[in-house]
Amino acid sequence: MRKYTLVFLSLFHISSVFGQEKLHFEFGMDSLIMNVGESKEIKIKLLDENGKLAQNPFYVFGERKTLSVSPRISDSTGIASVTLKAHKPGRLSLSTRTITVKREDRISANLIINVPSPPLDRIVFNQRPSKLYSGTSTPLSVVVFDEADLKRSELNVKLTSSNKNVAEFDILGNLETKKSGSTTISARIKNLKESFKINVVKNPVRKVTLSLDKEEIRTVNTKAGSTVDVANAMLVDNGMEIKITLWAEDANNIQNGDKIKIENGYTNEFKGEVQLGKGKFGKLEKI
Repeated sequence: MRKYTLVFLSLFHISSVFGQEKLHFEFGMDSLIMNVGESKEIKIKLLDENGKLAQNPFYVFGERKTLSVSPRISDSTGIASVTLKAHKPGRLSLSTRTITVKREDRISANLIINVPSPPLDRIVFNQRPSKLYSGTSTPLSVVVFDEADLKRSELNVKLTSSNKNVAEFDILGNLETKKSGSTTISARIKNLKESFKINVVKNPVRKVTLSLDKEEIRTVNTKAGSTVDVANAMLVDNGMEIKITLWAEDANNIQNGDKIKIENGYTNEFKGEVQLGKGKFGKLEKI
């Protein structure tokens, strides 16, 4: 009796594999176009070789945080009315998969969902200072939002200064101020533009002498496509501390415990922390 049972199970398995191979999914379309935030309903069927419902359920998958689907499993006959919602633009994929015991017996299919990028809506600066001191460096950056309120980080926004004699951007995107005067800072991408005016005044800080505790040097990429060595350091003077970022030769030449002198330096605030900088027109040396 045990021998016949084993033969029966083996034949059942072979029949199941062949049956899975003859099944196929029908989406009713080759692809679908949706807008960000839009919902659409489609009907998906799992059919046998005769074009009839397979009488087996299947799974439905979207893409995490990009394309949501509901429900995620069909009914027992092999049909699902699925509601799709696109959350981000791109070439997305709706996936289906049969339910089987063994992975190698599964049958899957995909429907391409094309979601175009929404039109751009606005440019937002990380900060909009109205006054800066001459000889200072201020990191300025922007975020672009589209009409779906999504951040478009893939876009390259050009920052410019209307008066380069007063201030201009370096290769890292920092605004370097040169002398007293005014300039208009603008960010432009496609048909969007955002601007604000900055007044540059004479810097009252001329010289500071501090001892230094430097962290490990790292290499960063510049917007111009080159690389530069950078090291953060903590300057200490009579129990008071302030952070400074050392660039290029300064990062390699200055060592822990060195006493340094900075002329025509500046301070700025980055992520809530006050930092000291040499700037493009400043001077840093060991003493």
